[in-house]
Amino acid sequence: MHILIYAIIATAVVSLGAVFGYFLSSYVKNIIPIMLPIAASGFIYIAASDLVPELHKKPKISKAMYSFIFFLVGIGLMWLVKFLFGG
Repeated sequence: MHILIYAIIATAVVSLGAVFGYFLSSYVKNIIPIMLPIAASGFIYIAASDLVPELHKKPKISKAMYSFIFFLVGIGLMWLVKFLFGG
């Protein structure tokens, strides 16, 4: 039951943060190019820190290369979207 309460509280805080960020975004347009890479690097760190322990469990080079190639494909897709839609 406690987990449900914590989940509801977390959802409420995230929702309030989203609304706050939406209204604040019109005032901080100059800082968005600075904050966006910081946020993206945080998500990349989270993804990589979750991926690396999985690679250490099964030390097969093919699985590591497979993951690395898709990691590079993801970076390439992010670059392509930036190049095509707002550069």
